Amino acid sequence: MVPFTGRISAKQFVKRKPNPEGVKVFVRCSFDGLAHDLELYQGKETGVSEEHSHLGLGGSVVMRLFEHLPKAQNIKCYMDNCFTSVKLLLELKEIGILARGTIKGSRLAGCVLKTDEEMKKERRGSYDERVSVNGDVALVRSQDNGVVNMTSTRKRWRGKKMERSFKAHVDMECPEVILDYNKYMGEVDKLDFIMSLYAMRTRTRKWPVRVISHFASFALCNTWLEYIRDDNAEWLLKNTQWI
Repeated sequence: MVPFTGRISAKQFVKRKPNPEGVKVFVRCSFDGLAHDLELYQGKETGVSEEHSHLGLGGSVVMRLFEHLPKAQNIKCYMDNCFTSVKLLLELKEIGILARGTIKGSRLAGCVLKTDEEMKKERRGSYDERVSVNGDVALVRSQDNGVVNMTSTRKRWRGKKMERSFKAHVDMECPEVILDYNKYMGEVDKLDFIMSLYAMRTRTRKWPVRVISHFASFALCNTWLEYIRDDNAEWLLKNTQWI
């Protein structure tokens, strides 16, 4: 989000954001937090092409951000429930992109899972899963701190995790989709975190000035992440031992 409380037609309010009010920016990042493409929200028709209009705003933006990625390269992507739908995941799979993400209960495409009330009565770590008949997509409803819905087009659904409970380590089964999602989605927030530490502070009521200063910070922080990545790669190259 570009923080802004003044007047602009494209201003949004998104709950549970550090800066809930402002101009929304959709960003595609790699697993190390480095941004590769973005779309500035300019209204409900932002990024919605006629070809992908059936996917809605979130799905259309995802397809737009992925249009320059190489096809059929087994690319894996992760997204939150603002974008995820079963239709979107199936379309991404058709072009060789495997996806995982949280999904809203209203977008389950008719799949029947245990209700939230039933899940809350079960122990932490319990889950209910369904896989489509052709095996293309899976839906999982899990009980952790709360009830979470996940979907995936990748083949592995299950995994293990260690949890501290009742002053002891308890080994319990957990959907692999949740472990994988938590591992990689956390990295996407790295860019936002760095920008919050080193943001350019501008006291202005003019939204163009605020947007320009935001993207100046965006470019600087993204450059820093790229430097860290390249420096690590160079260090590995220098310290590689050959037999």
